[in-house]
Amino acid sequence: MNFFFLLGHNEIKGFLNIPKFQNRGNFFKKNIKLYEYKIVNKNWQVEECKCKHDKFFWELSSDDFSTDSIFGIHKENEIKSKNLRELKNLNNLSSTYPDFRGNNKVLLDGAGFSSYQSDYPYEMVYKNGSILSPLNILLNNKANNNLVFFRNIFYLPLKENFEIYIINIKKFKIFKKFICKTNKLNILNIENQYLKNDNYLFSNKYIGIPIFYSEFNKQISLEHTHPPHEYILSNDRFKTVGKIKKEIYEKIFK
Repeated sequence: MNFFFLLGHNEIKGFLNIPKFQNRGNFFKKNIKLYEYKIVNKNWQVEECKCKHDKFFWELSSDDFSTDSIFGIHKENEIKSKNLRELKNLNNLSSTYPDFRGNNKVLLDGAGFSSYQSDYPYEMVYKNGSILSPLNILLNNKANNNLVFFRNIFYLPLKENFEIYIINIKKFKIFKKFICKTNKLNILNIENQYLKNDNYLFSNKYIGIPIFYSEFNKQISLEHTHPPHEYILSNDRFKTVGKIKKEIYEKIFK
């Protein structure tokens, strides 16, 4: 199963459309509902999502829901308790090929909008580790505003601090540190001076999905990044990325 989340920040409004049908046109039955998860008193509180919807989509907005909430699709009465100690993989309704995704959209008040196809795969919620992501591929050094929305979802209902850094992978130098939290949409302001080759985002301890937002004269772009092994063509690409991360830890953090 997949989870879904909203974006949004200050004057940037977020919208999320989640389909009521699978990729090959199979519509969900009437007992399939969308549920909201939020952390309350150190538990995941789960309730049916009270949002706009029609025959085709559930429609959510950051005006109505917190960007810290997450959303999942379930059969009615599938969740036995409204308070869970951890996230569970309860069904395969959104486990499809091609991937089942929602449409994550941001709108800049009085200006442009952009969107991308979004999900948070269940297998990611159990993982610790690090994300290494290039900065200059999806951000614009001519832009008026560059942000990274970094979304972490962890299976335990924790709000724990972790760090994300802007680093140079050739000089093994840290330029900036962000203090982030688990199970939260973290907003990283990226100054244009850091948008250069060899400068990367590096998360320490927790992983997540970085979504890149770039604004120029009230026109915006929005896209998620790909992990470094997607840019390497050799058969040993995972080993190569592992070596890079190991070297970063050894030369920067030890």
